[in-house]
Amino acid sequence: MAEPFVPTLNTNPLFLISRPRVPMSSVGKRAHPWERDPMFTIEKTSPTRVVLHLSGPIDGPEMQAGLDALLAAAEGMEHGELLYIIDSFPWPSASALAIEFGKLRDLFGLVHAFDRCAVLADAAWLRTVAEIKGALMPGLDIKGFAPDARAEAEAWLRTTATA
Repeated sequence: MAEPFVPTLNTNPLFLISRPRVPMSSVGKRAHPWERDPMFTIEKTSPTRVVLHLSGPIDGPEMQAGLDALLAAAEGMEHGELLYIIDSFPWPSASALAIEFGKLRDLFGLVHAFDRCAVLADAAWLRTVAEIKGALMPGLDIKGFAPDARAEAEAWLRTTATA
């Protein structure tokens, strides 16, 4: 039986949220490559930079812990940069979507904390959706990048936003 999810928050400047890893032998054969152990990691790498890393399916408790860590990392931040890395994107569970919906007001407040968001995803449709969201959010530039373009994404984040 898998261990229950217990979020952890390091006391150093890096925020790390993840679920204990379960050996593949204990969960049986998985049908798709994205059906692997989930990971929702938040790291505050500088006073103005947050890295969000999403991989695998996310359930309610993991979404709750991850969003709480993101809000804590962005608290008091101005002119921040968000590097959003998506390794795989199966739809979150219904409980995870309910948690996210319940935090929408707080999440919209993040628009004021960040000036730019670079989304690294192998799925082109995710990069496109991210850029459409950026066009709909005044004050936040969002640009999609392929996973192998991380250096380009980080360089873009460091440039000042254009009017």
